[in-house]
Amino acid sequence: MTDRHQRMTARLMARFGGAATLSRTELPGDPPQNPFPNPDDPDPTPEPVTTTWAVTIIEQGVELDHQPDSSVRAGDLVAAMQPHPDVTPTQADDLIVGGITYAVLSVQPIRSNPDGPVIHYVLHGRA
Repeated sequence: MTDRHQRMTARLMARFGGAATLSRTELPGDPPQNPFPNPDDPDPTPEPVTTTWAVTIIEQGVELDHQPDSSVRAGDLVAAMQPHPDVTPTQADDLIVGGITYAVLSVQPIRSNPDGPVIHYVLHGRA
């Protein structure tokens, strides 16, 4: 991404962006194996761990009348997300906006050239 693209993205996010939370729930790594298991003890099941990141998004309006074959439904969220230094969004994530949790259905990275860094991500989420 050129300096010009970075400055433009920063200006747009500062002016039109809003706060959101990206959330990811994962199972921790494999538990240590006991070479002498006690048959009376149940197998330990790891508890899921949820990690959250504060992100900046710009919600994008979608006119469903003009997209009859689209997978976007009324009530879905389509948003541009500014890249975050600690996380890359995936379809396994949730996006929380205004107290509503949206399951991320698709993530599309947007670049100024195919080999360049991501300028922003387009996320499609469904509550």
